[in-house]
Amino acid sequence: MRYLLVVVLTLLPTGKQELPKPDAQTSSTSITQPASTNTSAYTLPPDKLEKSRALYTLSVWMRIVDSIYSFLVLLALLFFGIAARYRDWAESVSRWRFVQALIFVPLLMITVSLLELPLRVYSHHISLAYGLSIERWGAWFIDFLKGEALTTLLAVVVLWALTTIIRKSPRRWWFYAWLAVLPIMVFLIFVVPVVVDPMF
Repeated sequence: MRYLLVVVLTLLPTGKQELPKPDAQTSSTSITQPASTNTSAYTLPPDKLEKSRALYTLSVWMRIVDSIYSFLVLLALLFFGIAARYRDWAESVSRWRFVQALIFVPLLMITVSLLELPLRVYSHHISLAYGLSIERWGAWFIDFLKGEALTTLLAVVVLWALTTIIRKSPRRWWFYAWLAVLPIMVFLIFVVPVVVDPMF
């Protein structure tokens, strides 16, 4: 409050200040003519505006197609029994749940990634064509492999923990899984920007 009072007292005039008298000609002009406002709206050139609209439409369609295609890929893996074969093979190799997760999850992730790779490649092609990315194909593929490796590693730990919780507590597994997810999310929020993002 004291600082506000000091600021107000500092800004107050110390003596009489005569205001300049307006000229009759300028006052009549200001009364009869309204002040012109120099406002302008930002618009793109016609070619860039058309390119922007085409990119927006394409990105919307890509999201729709990617969502439907990803769902169909997972459905096909279940329908044709591919996921079940991976599970059976993992169980035949070892009786340890963590080793089974180390076998099952990478096989499943590699299969899904290979089936979804054409859409990923086309999406990066669009980014290059519209100037949204300058990353060449070699660097992009290396980043793709890094991302898949990190996702697979995280999925192994999460799947192993989830199946262990389900077997230990069939009725309340959802509650314990929710409790386990909270520290994992907090850990990822603080670790990903510092450790993971600089890798790409």
